[in-house]
Amino acid sequence: MWADTGEVIAKARDRWALEVPPGVRAINSEMGCGVPLALGATLGAGVGWAVGNGETMNVGIGTGVGAVVLAIIWLGFVAPLITKKFYGWEPRRLK
Repeated sequence: MWADTGEVIAKARDRWALEVPPGVRAINSEMGCGVPLALGATLGAGVGWAVGNGETMNVGIGTGVGAVVLAIIWLGFVAPLITKKFYGWEPRRLK
């Protein structure tokens, strides 16, 4: 339970989940996060292939690095920006 309100934490989380706009839910879904991951892997593989003269090891490294970098950019910057600017929803201000 929350000390200040006495509300059960699980009930608060359920209530917050119902408040999430559908667009925000889609952006943060498995599909919404998987697409940037796959796109980053594809772009990274292409860069690894171009820079490494088609060597398999460089393509693999590029794939991993591209996936991680684009996932960090998406989850750390783009998705929160879209959530706040377009949907006006700020999860840090839940009550």
